[in-house]
Amino acid sequence: MGAAAGAEEMDSTSGIRSFIALELSEEVRRRMGWLQSRLKSAGFSLGWVEPESMHLTLFFLGHVDSSVLESIYDVSDAAAAAVAPFVMELQGVGYFGPRSNPRVVWVGVNEPTGALQRLYEDLASRLAGLGFEKEKRLFTPHVTLARVRARRRASGLAAELEKLSGERVGVVRVARMVVMRSVLEPSGAVYTMLHESPMKGAD
Repeated sequence: MGAAAGAEEMDSTSGIRSFIALELSEEVRRRMGWLQSRLKSAGFSLGWVEPESMHLTLFFLGHVDSSVLESIYDVSDAAAAAVAPFVMELQGVGYFGPRSNPRVVWVGVNEPTGALQRLYEDLASRLAGLGFEKEKRLFTPHVTLARVRARRRASGLAAELEKLSGERVGVVRVARMVVMRSVLEPSGAVYTMLHESPMKGAD
């Protein structure tokens, strides 16, 4: 995830595709890659997320006009400044969708102090003031490992994932939130950091 160059550029006439996220450590990304290798060796051919691109999405903004970006940065800064740095643990492999047809494979996130939930709620509330609608579904923090492209590839996948439900991946100290740009290329999404918001709240 590199620094932005030409953030004012438009991806298309519909704006800059962007989201707000928390980053992972290199150690955790390597461990996530190991989980992917285990699933690949079990014979599953899915749409894998490259470990270097993995992150925890807090809020997907969609296509944003460049004129709104500064306001988004201000909101991100304010939400991050109200929270002290915290530690979250990545643990347990799971999936979205029915057992017979999983759609997304993920690693769960555990943050027992409530700091992550408070950060999300404050961020969502502030973004609502800019016209960004909060998702109706419950916030379920996770990091995506893979997406199922075809049902035939997922036969037996749920059973294999259940073997990994207690797998501990690692811990990440979170000290900043980032606004990311996402450009969809034929080879997959390419992410570039547009802005970083340090966490400054008192412990």
